[in-house]
Amino acid sequence: MEILSPTDTPSRLLALEADYRSIGVPEMWFVDLTKKQVRVLWRRDGDYEVRVMRKGVLRSRVIDGFWLRIEWLFQKPLPNVWETVQRLLGSAPLSR
Repeated sequence: MEILSPTDTPSRLLALEADYRSIGVPEMWFVDLTKKQVRVLWRRDGDYEVRVMRKGVLRSRVIDGFWLRIEWLFQKPLPNVWETVQRLLGSAPLSR
């Protein structure tokens, strides 16, 4: 997961993504706090499937059972740590 800085240039991001692709990273998450979105890339059949998400649940295809709500990344204030951990561990309901 990369959290982008407002000062990151498009060329820096392309170079970073190219580096990850060149070593075959199976899943990449680029969190853009300014645009309030996550750009996700999953390796598939030698290429990458790309998806941009602004809301909903993002489930990792690499870390079995790991997920998060996109909205949590952009909430102000950020969600309560313990409540979030409980949700991630399955001991609290998803909807609230």
